[in-house]
Amino acid sequence: MDKILRVLLRIENEPDISQRQLAKSTGYSLGSVNGILQKLIDDQEIVSKPLTPNHYVYEITSKGHLHKAKLLYDFTLDGYDVIARIRRQTKEAIRKAVEAGILYFYLYGDEDALYRLVKMSMIEYKRKAGIEYTYIQSLDEIDESKKYQIFLWNKHTLEMEGNTVNVLLG
Repeated sequence: MDKILRVLLRIENEPDISQRQLAKSTGYSLGSVNGILQKLIDDQEIVSKPLTPNHYVYEITSKGHLHKAKLLYDFTLDGYDVIARIRRQTKEAIRKAVEAGILYFYLYGDEDALYRLVKMSMIEYKRKAGIEYTYIQSLDEIDESKKYQIFLWNKHTLEMEGNTVNVLLG
């Protein structure tokens, strides 16, 4: 996500947030946050009003709201492009596995938004090709008597090898 967008969204949710809190919540350095805030002030996208000598409340101006909307629009479009790519990659991997005679799949990773994308593709293919899939939390749950493939999607499982497909790698 764009740094300016992240800062604007945090300010929108908590206008009296301190720079230190803003740095902590965004993961940016205090210097970066200070620079972003100064740029937003210089560009008249936010105004800062002192609460105390060391604490300010930030208000997003109409110009800032327009900029935030543009950044959010671009971020959303990029996100949908990524989602569509992951869905295509997942479906292609399932198709190749089915062609190779694999009809059983294990889903291994966090139950997050990417899990839901992979599961959607599995559901669609289950209707088409009669595949089966199971979500597992441990590799010990794999039934070695079946011809299977493991689908991965998150940073903790990116480097697994063997009978696996990482939908993020394509």
